[in-house]
Amino acid sequence: MHTIIRSLSALTLGFAAGSALAEPPPVTVKQEGQTFEHFCAEEEGAVFIGSNNQITASGGCTSIRVEGSNNIVSIGRTTSIAINGDQNRITWQSNANGNVKPPVSDVGKGNTVRHADEDASQ
Repeated sequence: MHTIIRSLSALTLGFAAGSALAEPPPVTVKQEGQTFEHFCAEEEGAVFIGSNNQITASGGCTSIRVEGSNNIVSIGRTTSIAINGDQNRITWQSNANGNVKPPVSDVGKGNTVRHADEDASQ
């Protein structure tokens, strides 16, 4: 009987610990025509919804998603970038693997994603 209870207790603790390690949902920021900064806490993603914004995202963003058009987004560090909209300009500094370009999902027209050190005319 004690073996079963210990096993169930260990199993329950394992599930509780596993759920504590799950990535939190991303922070959603909705703005139109604004200039703002967003700091991502470690292991936090961010979703920016709106158009005509100038956004600076710093900290350890696990992912960045931009929904809207004509946004200029400067990202310090992220592991992935997703864009749903048109004419967005995204620059990034680094990802978890250094200066390797993070995976990009681009649904839209005229979006650009480049490393911050790249010439904007490229």
